[in-house]
Amino acid sequence: MANVLPWSSILDGRQVQLVLADPDLPAMEALTGSPISLSDYANRRYIKHPESFGNDMQRAFTLLRGVNVAAVDVGIVLDVARLAAADSARLKTHTARSLHLGSFKTDDHFILLGSPRSNPWGELFADHLDFEFRRDPALNRETIRNKRVQSGEQATYIPTAGGWDTGHAFATVALVGNPGQTGKVLLLAGTNAEGTEAAGRFVTNAAQLVRTLQSRGIDPGGPPCDFQVLLQVRTMAGSPSAVEVVACHRLRGSSP
Repeated sequence: MANVLPWSSILDGRQVQLVLADPDLPAMEALTGSPISLSDYANRRYIKHPESFGNDMQRAFTLLRGVNVAAVDVGIVLDVARLAAADSARLKTHTARSLHLGSFKTDDHFILLGSPRSNPWGELFADHLDFEFRRDPALNRETIRNKRVQSGEQATYIPTAGGWDTGHAFATVALVGNPGQTGKVLLLAGTNAEGTEAAGRFVTNAAQLVRTLQSRGIDPGGPPCDFQVLLQVRTMAGSPSAVEVVACHRLRGSSP
């Protein structure tokens, strides 16, 4: 498995920084009714006009310090550690809120868990992706925008399930470069936690991963190649029950 993309690019002997989602962030947004941008997150401005909130809300904010960890992230970390095997000591795990912009100015590899709503650092690489998470205020959830629509694909993918819900969600698995650095970045993200869990399962399932890349003309055992896979995930009461590959794009800038 370590000889198959994306792992052949990520588990190559150098340090891997694994960044967990910040589940306190969506909770804070729900309390304040105001989304938190990457700029605000990077500058640690989580609440606009905190003085406008009462004492009870102020106390609630102190509990949302970004130290909580999503259960699905723990499972993904364990799967990655098993893949890394003897090199697992090179894995370093961080909560998203413990990092800053300068943390990404390194030639280490990164694995980011969660969509931009729970892990805003993913926005650093949005320009390199074909499938982009977009917040829909009317639906109060994230959708997926297809920036490079190919035959049989949709321009927008709208989930029907929120968190701990029954319906379908979407998830993406993407391997991209870190601009200005030599390391690679693996992004595993879903429109809900179940979607992120499904992305983690997909990328650690050798047979499914190889089959998907080969069907899109990407050699799984070949040289590094940036790509993004879009998954549709059926969810049942908080668990992913079935996963379908909707699309797989070789990202622009990759070697042919």
